[in-house]
Amino acid sequence: MVQASFICLLSLFIFLLEYKRVKKLQSKKDKWTLSIGFMIALYFIVSMILDLPVPSMNKLVGKVFQPVGEPFSNMLESFQDQ
Repeated sequence: MVQASFICLLSLFIFLLEYKRVKKLQSKKDKWTLSIGFMIALYFIVSMILDLPVPSMNKLVGKVFQPVGEPFSNMLESFQDQ
């Protein structure tokens, strides 16, 4: 738990340094992208430190594209049978 707290403090420090630099650009899109990216990265880092089950990207992509890919693969299999 100490490691997770240390990582949170370190990431907050890095975020503040980067946010000062991005703040000069006056772009809301860049600010949102930086904030969301840091939150996602922090979630995955703390999850790995605390040994929580983190799904792999391959499984995530497979679950997202399975509804689209399954009918397509069935169609290809039907053409191979002919």
